[in-house]
Amino acid sequence: MAEGGIEMGEIGEAEAPDDVETSFINISAEDSENIHHLEETLSQYTGDSQVSQREWLKRSKIKAWLDEIKFKFEGRLAPTPAISTELELDTDGRTLLLKEGRIRVTDVRNPNLYLALSTLLNKVGVDYIRSHLFPEYTSRRTRRIEQQHVATARLQRVDESATAALREVETVKLVDLPQRVSYVTGALATLTQQESFFDLQLPMREILG
Repeated sequence: MAEGGIEMGEIGEAEAPDDVETSFINISAEDSENIHHLEETLSQYTGDSQVSQREWLKRSKIKAWLDEIKFKFEGRLAPTPAISTELELDTDGRTLLLKEGRIRVTDVRNPNLYLALSTLLNKVGVDYIRSHLFPEYTSRRTRRIEQQHVATARLQRVDESATAALREVETVKLVDLPQRVSYVTGALATLTQQESFFDLQLPMREILG
């Protein structure tokens, strides 16, 4: 589907089995234990008390999910202030859903498993994620393109510096040659460091096209 919006065919998806290729993240054991206790005791409440307890359970599930996303993205991805209003508990009191399209956020078979954002992207699109859940979210493909552009620009600057230094060596006086050679060596060392760094991020053949 297109990156923005939800396809009509996804309405009611909460009742369909999870796709075997769906990617999930697991919450911590501590959060799992706490949420399991809230789920098991929910039926003990009635009336307004049960409504309040359901809300507490929902927020606990959301917090557990956000904690895992924060860890995965190293704190770079902050949720919208009203993200809790975008989700709800299903009638089973366990499954966490997006209100829009009733998309399952937790696995129906194992509520400790939460959708990875890369999977959620395929269900609701990047525009929905940015406007309702995580404003700074970018898809893996977009991040990869941005990294390629940054890497290419940095390598080009280093290459230009090394080329300029080599040209200066051709006309430099003999007494200044050691200093110029040191400059060229430094530029080439920087280039090597840049290559090593981006080797960890992307294959160089992809960076250089």
